[in-house]
Amino acid sequence: MINKLRGLKQAFFAETLLVVLPPAIIGLLAAGYVSFFNVVLLIVIVAFWDLGINVINHYSDWELDKINSKRTYLHKYLSRDKLLFLYLVFLISSFLLTYIFLKPSIYFYIVLLIEVLFGISYSMYIKVKEKFLINYLWIALMYGFFSFLMGFFAVKNISGDLINYLPIVIFITILYFSISMVKDYSDMKGDFEEGRKTIPLVLGKRKALQLQYGLITLGYLVLVIFIALGYLNILMSSTFFFYITIIIILSKINKTKDTKYMRKISTYTKVNTLALDIMIILILLFVNHII
Repeated sequence: MINKLRGLKQAFFAETLLVVLPPAIIGLLAAGYVSFFNVVLLIVIVAFWDLGINVINHYSDWELDKINSKRTYLHKYLSRDKLLFLYLVFLISSFLLTYIFLKPSIYFYIVLLIEVLFGISYSMYIKVKEKFLINYLWIALMYGFFSFLMGFFAVKNISGDLINYLPIVIFITILYFSISMVKDYSDMKGDFEEGRKTIPLVLGKRKALQLQYGLITLGYLVLVIFIALGYLNILMSSTFFFYITIIIILSKINKTKDTKYMRKISTYTKVNTLALDIMIILILLFVNHII
């Protein structure tokens, strides 16, 4: 029984929820309208979409995960066909909840459809995840840029200005592009055997980390520029603390060859990013006089 529960956990538990939900909430705050009901509904809808994307990715990566010894309980207690059925359940639920309860701007449906197409094409058919460099951009757009837009268009009466929040969206998208490659360090063996091209495999760990440091620095440079120009509140400078923490976390990758530890580092990276996103949310709530 316990092992079956572990299998369900491996099927449904998505660490990416820590990454995708905050930009959606930031988008909702940027729209200038905050309702507890809308926040909860948005979280559920985005969560269903993300869980569906993860399930379809597990479906696509079934054989590769066996090579990398990942999700062993999932493979033992669930079949690939059941995963496909679960994806359809999550997908239909997202659209039904949106139509019946959320009743958002028409643009929300467009963005949600784009997110669904991005998710499917990432794991199946086009298999963007196998396209070098484009796969990282895909993740950054799905979990950063378009997630923000889902939140922004989640209400009909939008009073916020999308342009004013573009610096934050650009920052989040660049940051997500960088951290999206962290998961690949622990999968290098399987990716090599499958002939996949990932940044850690093509550049090597050291150069890949240097690229990540550069991208993260570029993202924070965007914040510095727009804070200096007066487009962003000075309180945004408090997020620089997380620049230090992410660099420290990533530096540990170069010091280990233990795949399990590298997977833990990937989780630490997501938690650090979640803390950063929460800081941005609190700043927006304060600046907009909501708290």
